[in-house]
Amino acid sequence: MIAGALLGVLMVLLSGCWDELSMANRASALVLSVQPAPNQRLKWTFYFPNPAVTINSLNNLSAGQQFYEASATAASLGRAYQKVQIQLARDLYMGQLEDVVISRRLPADTLSEVINAYNREGILPKTVYILARSAALNTGLPVTVQDPVPTVYLTKYFDCRACQPVELAQPAWKVWDKLRTPGVSPVIPYESKTTRISELLVYPVNGQPRLLSHRLTVGWAYLTNHVIKESLSYSTPEGQVTVNNITSHARVKLTLRRGMLQAFVTIHANGDLTQWPPSTAVTPKDIRVVESKAARQLVASCLDTVQFADRTHTDPFGWGRDYLFRHPGSSLEFSKHGGMIWPINAHVTVTMHIPTVGVSS
Repeated sequence: MIAGALLGVLMVLLSGCWDELSMANRASALVLSVQPAPNQRLKWTFYFPNPAVTINSLNNLSAGQQFYEASATAASLGRAYQKVQIQLARDLYMGQLEDVVISRRLPADTLSEVINAYNREGILPKTVYILARSAALNTGLPVTVQDPVPTVYLTKYFDCRACQPVELAQPAWKVWDKLRTPGVSPVIPYESKTTRISELLVYPVNGQPRLLSHRLTVGWAYLTNHVIKESLSYSTPEGQVTVNNITSHARVKLTLRRGMLQAFVTIHANGDLTQWPPSTAVTPKDIRVVESKAARQLVASCLDTVQFADRTHTDPFGWGRDYLFRHPGSSLEFSKHGGMIWPINAHVTVTMHIPTVGVSS
């Protein structure tokens, strides 16, 4: 009797996930797109992979189509979720969501509402990546790869650290944290062209986001320690000079003087000289010249980024937040002026080091 009881218990325990729904009854969204819609509502589009094993369960869907979608216009994520689930006649599952793609036309206050609503949903993964797209690219899913079940290119790009010259990935929890923390402006990677992510959108307290060009985005990366393997180049009468595989580390000292945040930034960078005019040999003196010119380029890029932040009344570096953490009493000024950002005056010093292995004397 005991053996029979144990056998029965084992059969129950080894029966698998008996309470899980089959793929035929579940729609697992990988991407959520949020676009503006009339009457102060939003268009929510859910994208689902088209695995070959379940293709027969989907009506009117070509076997060559990597993703299918379902959309709903609603004022909230919760209402859109309900509408899409009814539309699909399947269980809408969000536990495998990888990317939330928002329109560049969404203003800062709407972004805050979307991220706050997303964060309140306990079943949604908080490590999902947030990115923005141009208004001209408001249809279709970002580039995908079939391997063999469809995967999202953007997720693979952000997950691959070696693929990015600068780290731009912004998971949902980081964006939400910046929205809720005074003294820092949220930044979101901006997909201006398919498979190209080299710019950022910076969100002020109110109004439309501001675009950081590629050059300014690189400056932001140096100032915030997001450089992975950057490069720079310049022309000489003899030919092109290129420094690759640049890594760097920035240290920032902050003070507040007459209502302006003073940032003293010291950046130590290292890189490899990978291109030099073939007609001339490289000497140690040439290396010093390259290091000096590269350092000046980096200083100029960083200072231009700080000036952009001042013009747009934003702080994409989070220096105001860092100063508040170190000086809690200063938070009173922020509490009196909701959403204020201190003007920034930066003093940037860059030292560049290029190894001299193989350089002629």
